[in-house]
Amino acid sequence: MATPTSETNKAGKEVFDLDDFFIAPWGLATEVRPMHILWEGEIDRLHIIYDSQIKFNEAYNLNQDISNYMCETDESEQAKLLSIPSEELNTPGYINLKFSIDSIFQDNITEHPVKIGFELEDGDVIDYEDSTYTIRPRISVINEPEDIIITDETDEPISIDIGMRYVGFGLAQVDIAAKGEGELISKGESIYHDMIEALIDSGIHKKEDPDLEPVDDSWKSETGVEVPRETVEDLAEDMRELLSEESFDQFDSEELTQLADVLDDDQGDDREVVYQQLELVMLNSLLDMVDRHPAENVQLSNPNTKVEIEGRITEFVVEFHLSDREENDYETVEVAVEVDDQRSDGGMIEAEINTEWDHHQASPEEILNKL
Repeated sequence: MATPTSETNKAGKEVFDLDDFFIAPWGLATEVRPMHILWEGEIDRLHIIYDSQIKFNEAYNLNQDISNYMCETDESEQAKLLSIPSEELNTPGYINLKFSIDSIFQDNITEHPVKIGFELEDGDVIDYEDSTYTIRPRISVINEPEDIIITDETDEPISIDIGMRYVGFGLAQVDIAAKGEGELISKGESIYHDMIEALIDSGIHKKEDPDLEPVDDSWKSETGVEVPRETVEDLAEDMRELLSEESFDQFDSEELTQLADVLDDDQGDDREVVYQQLELVMLNSLLDMVDRHPAENVQLSNPNTKVEIEGRITEFVVEFHLSDREENDYETVEVAVEVDDQRSDGGMIEAEINTEWDHHQASPEEILNKL
């Protein structure tokens, strides 16, 4: 942020005072960032010379659309110019803008300079400079998995442990897939699958109405977490729809039908007990997911990634694809896994990919201080 300063005339009278020049110091690609300028005193024109990668989306306190004030500039081929006459301001003394930078850069941090110039009525020009920076998050492999050796005594599922590092700020979205000989061999299971399995294991779908008993609330005090009632109701509806639309080969169809009936809206007096069971299962599934994938600010879209390995596969690749909260797509990191199948009969075997994440929360301020 530029330091506020003032300009006086020859008589010592203050004719201009910059109160504030703020531009968002950093952001992700495509993220909308703010900029505002506040000043006191009469000016003839405001110039904003900015990096050509910057795209102004909105402006407040202008008579016309911001595109009408864009001009050519001789300052640099990489720069653009906004030239705004003072009479085009609805109210003197301020302008608010929103901008974005849509390009994804190769560097971890990319600078975009902005210079503002106040052309005073006496012909003097007062300039101020600042910059905004675009941050690029990254993921990398820090611990590659060991080769898989499968024998007749190997128990399923096999565990494939991979250590990954995320460097960035904000939430990262990571999609994981495994491919063997060019074909997708992994399958991600949503948290709904975990909860359906837990509900079936609880036997709630087989109990008659008199057997449905309230859940002991002691688990709430142990975890310190309570799921909002609205969330539980929405979850019940989502699971009913899922049970009616998808097939689950690992479960008995009759059990699934019974479970759908239990989750039905017309449960009457037993509705509260069903919601309590669902709240408990939901919390346990979430805590289990966090335990398996402890990573601050890394969200896996398919945390239970499983791989089906056939006897003919000698190698497969695990792909980690990174995106951010603005839905920008970044690089895909590939990890090769060698398979030595020593079984006498071959066939299909299941493996589970477990990722341990080392998260380095990059502070943009820390990065900027090193520039």
